[in-house]
Amino acid sequence: MPNVYFDENYSPLIDRLAIEEKDPNSGLPIYKNYYNLMIFLAMVGRHHHDNCEYGQIQGKKIHEIPERIFERSNLDGYAYLLAIESTQGGEILRGDKDPQMWSYLEKYANLGIQIVDSWFSSEPNLDPVDILISQIKLEAIKQVKSSSNDNNEDIIF
Repeated sequence: MPNVYFDENYSPLIDRLAIEEKDPNSGLPIYKNYYNLMIFLAMVGRHHHDNCEYGQIQGKKIHEIPERIFERSNLDGYAYLLAIESTQGGEILRGDKDPQMWSYLEKYANLGIQIVDSWFSSEPNLDPVDILISQIKLEAIKQVKSSSNDNNEDIIF
C-alpha cells in the first residue's frame, strides 16, 4: 500500500497551513488535514509545471499519508488523473504500479509547496489566508482573460 509524504524542508510552512495557522473568521486551520493540503499543493504544482520531473523530495519524508485516506475521502481521483495525464495513458493504473502512480501526486505537491513558499516569502507580513486567496484570484483573472480572448477570436468584425 503506497504512501505519500511531504518534504521536511518545508515543515514549518506545511504545519502552518495545516495545523498552526487559524483562519481569523472560522478559528479553524486553513487546511483541516494534510491530505487536503496535499491535493491543493499538487494542483498548484500541476498548474505551474507541465511535468513533475523536478518534484522529488530532497529532505526527509514527513507526514506520511496512506493512499486509503485519499480513497476514503473520495480524493484518490486526483492522483489517478495526475498519473494518467503525466504518462499519457492508463497503463499506470495497473495494480503493480501503485507506488509509481501515487508518486505523481507527491511530486506535484512538492512542486506546489515550493511555489506556495515563494508566495509566503514575498509577502511575509500578510495573513496566510489572504496570500492564498490573492494568488487564487490572480489565477482566476488570468483564466477569465484567456477565455475571453479565446472566445473573441471567433468573432468577425
